[in-house]
Amino acid sequence: GDSGEVNSKEAEAFKMYASGYGLKATHLGATFKTWSGQYKILGARPKAWKRPILGARVPDGKIFVFGADAVVAGLKALQTGTPPTHPTVQDEEDDGVNELESQHS
Repeated sequence: GDSGEVNSKEAEAFKMYASGYGLKATHLGATFKTWSGQYKILGARPKAWKRPILGARVPDGKIFVFGADAVVAGLKALQTGTPPTHPTVQDEEDDGVNELESQHS
């Protein structure tokens, strides 16, 4: 619609696969919070199974990729006001290939 949504294949993919990520299609465009700031959900890349969710950083719109669990936690964090503890941000250019193995604690 006209609500500033990115009507891209990533946005469509997010709507299609949202429930598999533990999210809702209506979360597209929602803001979530991580240890490093706030991001807006732009869409999903189903093939990038470790970090499928695309998020735009709120002040500058720079795109990062996130694991679904980080986004779920981030949506809760924004509601409750407590940020998640571990870093899950990955630069889009990096494409999620260089994983932070310390995450699996």
